[in-house]
Amino acid sequence: MDTQSIRPEASFVIRLWLEPGQGATVAAWRGHVRHVQSGEEFHFSTLDGLLAYVAAKSGARTPHHLPAPGGG
Repeated sequence: MDTQSIRPEASFVIRLWLEPGQGATVAAWRGHVRHVQSGEEFHFSTLDGLLAYVAAKSGARTPHHLPAPGGG
């Protein structure tokens, strides 16, 4: 990773919730993120959307694979 392109001032406030599915619909993650320095806000309907937004604002690349919580 090129650490020169990562902006150290990138801080975020993230609200994340799981919306239950109805009938045959599967539950889905939804959320809202605010970039602290600019005040810009973004609503997302997928975790990939959240990661893409944070990557764009921070200069970091999105991970191609996230390990499962608890390792393994």
